[in-house]
Amino acid sequence: MTDIDYQPISQRFIVRGIGLFITPITLLLCVIAVVSEQWIILPPAILFFVVASGLLWCRWKRWGYAMDDEYVYVRKGLLGVNYYCFAIEKTQMVKFKQSIFLRRHKLCHTGFVTAASSLTIPFIPQDTGWKLMTQSLYQVESLKKNWM
Repeated sequence: MTDIDYQPISQRFIVRGIGLFITPITLLLCVIAVVSEQWIILPPAILFFVVASGLLWCRWKRWGYAMDDEYVYVRKGLLGVNYYCFAIEKTQMVKFKQSIFLRRHKLCHTGFVTAASSLTIPFIPQDTGWKLMTQSLYQVESLKKNWM
């Protein structure tokens, strides 16, 4: 599974994480430091921003997905890497999620549900998401293999 050519997710994953989570917390800590004149809070706030952004970048770097004729492969992790693989014909349900901001950048979240687990691939191109979904649903419908 490590030799597979995984496609990366969009860099918007980093932008969302920094914009929605890391920056507001850092700004809140900085405002508290300035208002209360506790300048000792500023270095930890800046350190938090740098470390959290670095961890978010590591998470983005490890996200990947691939699909061949039989399997869907997903790679994700933070400091380590986890690999997931499932047979396409075992797919029970697919999910396509898209917010206003994702639609504007033609991105989506695609999810696959099997009897054993559920996997979501975030921030992939909309066309790729539709392709993954239609290909998996087509194989489930046309192969008609037994579940056991």
